[in-house]
Amino acid sequence: MEPTYSFEEQDRLLRLRFTPAGGLDEWVATMQALVKDPRFRPGLRVLADRTLAPAPDTAAVRTMMGFIEANAERFRGVLWAMVVPDTVSYGMARMGQAILDRIGLTYQIFHDVPSAERWLRGASGTP
Repeated sequence: MEPTYSFEEQDRLLRLRFTPAGGLDEWVATMQALVKDPRFRPGLRVLADRTLAPAPDTAAVRTMMGFIEANAERFRGVLWAMVVPDTVSYGMARMGQAILDRIGLTYQIFHDVPSAERWLRGASGTP
């Protein structure tokens, strides 16, 4: 099953949910759809919930970050909160964060959805 997403226009919020069954191919398909969606724009706040998904491996993280780098213009000015369930997932997210810092994507990692929501709602929108 592919990750699912929904837009909450009033809050400029995109909720992206990952599933245990979703893999790298599903991630790429979802992200390809997102970057084509006109609602995906600067000022958007993304809550990426990976609490049900296993940690990606290093190769998958590099592929994901490569996709984001290749589409950097679409990701600039987007605030991204990643929610992870465990230490391994946190480490993989930190690896991705180091890459994303280069393209100007404001990205923070959290262990619970309420903390991520508070950060997104309080963020200024400027990287």
